[in-house]
Amino acid sequence: MLKDNSNITPLTDLQLNISRENRGTDIELKEDIDNALSKLKHNETEILVLKYYADLTLKQISNLLGINLSNTKVRLHRAKEKFRKLIDKDFNQYLGG
Repeated sequence: MLKDNSNITPLTDLQLNISRENRGTDIELKEDIDNALSKLKHNETEILVLKYYADLTLKQISNLLGINLSNTKVRLHRAKEKFRKLIDKDFNQYLGG
């Protein structure tokens, strides 16, 4: 519990308020991510999803895609860079840039 000017606020109430405040931001972030992923090529989206959503190792991704480990690393790096640029572009638009 937190004490504020003799009023006691249960932490769970505070956490619920924070959660509600972040809900809009979380939805916007999800939309930005979905938008950026939709602009990538299929193989770029695929490797990012396998790594960060399915939480596969590079070796597992390599085996699944039938490519060598070195190629997997290169593809992942390029996909991350392209994704990062798209996210940065969306973020700058929100800032009026």
